Amino acid sequence: MDKPEAILEVLEILCANTLKSLRELAPENFEIKFNEAYKNLKRAKEIRANISLTSGNSVTEEKLKKVEKIAKLIAEEYDNIIEKYSLEIDIIEKEIKTSRNKRKMLSYSGGV
Repeated sequence: MDKPEAILEVLEILCANTLKSLRELAPENFEIKFNEAYKNLKRAKEIRANISLTSGNSVTEEKLKKVEKIAKLIAEEYDNIIEKYSLEIDIIEKEIKTSRNKRKMLSYSGGV
């Protein structure tokens, strides 16, 4: 696996699997899918840190562009996940606050 094309192929697969896991992320499978994504991305980073890629041929350039494109999509997907779960937390926070306020009103009116 010394050839840059082969290394980039592995990086592409790892990045694609990371993106797939992130896109499949849901509250029911959060821990499993997030850990899958994390492990794939961590492995890709380890491989990338240990190689030196120089632009040489068109195949290498093409594969490198694919990996970079997927990496950008991964970053966007992480941003989307953070935004989604932040919104859900805000909704839950408001529901809890409303529930507390209702409970207080009931206690003030002697209903509890």
